[in-house]
Amino acid sequence: QVCLLCRLSYNVCRLGTGRVVSHTATLGSALQCPVVQSAAGQSLSIQSPTSTLGLYGPSGVRVEAAGGEVRLSAYRDVKIATREGKVILNTGSVLLPRLPIVHTNISINNYSKSVDREDITIHQVCSCSNGRLFLAPAKSHCYGRIDVCKE
Repeated sequence: QVCLLCRLSYNVCRLGTGRVVSHTATLGSALQCPVVQSAAGQSLSIQSPTSTLGLYGPSGVRVEAAGGEVRLSAYRDVKIATREGKVILNTGSVLLPRLPIVHTNISINNYSKSVDREDITIHQVCSCSNGRLFLAPAKSHCYGRIDVCKE
């Protein structure tokens, strides 16, 4: 049985139907091809187990999941940056479920209401001078305690 390891042509760059496993394998400095795809119904994994993995496109890089979700996770920070322009979140809602809340002892500082037997307290989103976000009572000023705004 013949196992296709690599197919290179003008339009296609395909790596075999299984896994290419070797103690030493070199592709030079980069793998450059118009499409990298998995077999139908199979997941595609691109890994760099000991260093960084870069996706570069001089006109842009697009990550899209037409029928699912896109997840970014990291052991440390996930950074989104732009040299010129904006970071646009085009969605109906942005959820930040773990923002710290600065509490006060004055109950008049919050807007509260009950909806369907559930109490809802409304806060305002505030920003520290270093860009860190926190929640404060809706009727108060955005004064963040030192422990909330520290790096």
